[in-house]
Amino acid sequence: MNFLKLMYAAQNMWPMIAANTQTLVMFGGINPKNSQVSMGGVTRHETSNWFKTFERSGMRLLNISPQAGDASQPSEWLPIIPGTDTALMLGLAHTLVLEELLDREFLDRCTTGYERFEGYLLGKADGQAKTAAWAAGICGVPATTIQDLARQMAASRTLITVAWSLQRAQHGEQPYWMAATLAAMLGQIGLPGGGVGYGYGAIGGIGVPLKRLPRPSLSRGHNAVSDFIPVARIADMLLNPGQPYSFNGNQSSYPDIRLVYWCGGNPFHHHQDLNRLREAWKQPETVIVHEPWWTATAKHSDIVFPATTPYEREDIARSATDSFLFHMPELIPR
Repeated sequence: MNFLKLMYAAQNMWPMIAANTQTLVMFGGINPKNSQVSMGGVTRHETSNWFKTFERSGMRLLNISPQAGDASQPSEWLPIIPGTDTALMLGLAHTLVLEELLDREFLDRCTTGYERFEGYLLGKADGQAKTAAWAAGICGVPATTIQDLARQMAASRTLITVAWSLQRAQHGEQPYWMAATLAAMLGQIGLPGGGVGYGYGAIGGIGVPLKRLPRPSLSRGHNAVSDFIPVARIADMLLNPGQPYSFNGNQSSYPDIRLVYWCGGNPFHHHQDLNRLREAWKQPETVIVHEPWWTATAKHSDIVFPATTPYEREDIARSATDSFLFHMPELIPR
């Protein structure tokens, strides 16, 4: 499932949340400040107004975050020690099992591997049951609060959200997997206004119902070359021509690249090991870059083809997460 489909089309939209959600549990909050920006821009700022609608509906809004400002007021603030969200989720999950509040029919029908997880949750794997009291000692949230929240989540239509910021920490993948597990235990994944969602408030487009507009573009033709490598392995490819590598369960060999033509992007801005990439970038006989700016990638190339910026050309603008088309007049003569 691609990024846009998972983050936008497959999640609860704001109107669906407003109409169905009774308990909104926000790990990392849903920050109104961050929702003012989005990839491709934001035409209409909607997040704050939707929270006013949630408030009027009587929805319980629970901001689980080290900072009170990570969600719109008057969300309840449940302060948590940074990096301990997974422990809190485990304490909630243990309460669901202990009090038989989980949806075992959903787990049997829609998941695999839950039995192994429950063994870990109950301490059969490591001798430590992940009780609410255990979680309280780690995350700083009282055990009674954790237990009461678990009961409410099971008794109401609950949407669990996880901010993107949680991944930017050690073991940052864990709260994402655990949030999905917790939502599955509640049995509300797929129900309107229930289940789990990621990235609300990170950018303005998430939660906004999409109106797919046709994208005006020129034909890109057909690429006769089907071979590819993972983008993170550019340096590996250039440094190891002909060597085997595995990706997604398949075995392939790196090609012997003599010419690089780079159009759009700046690998020296986001690659893992810049010193290694610099050595790899010396291997091809020729490097051509399409670039309007004197970036590090342009500086390491043999030929730079200048490209116009959006200010220098007349164009039509559209964002995949917006429902508007814009005329972009030329502002600066070329």
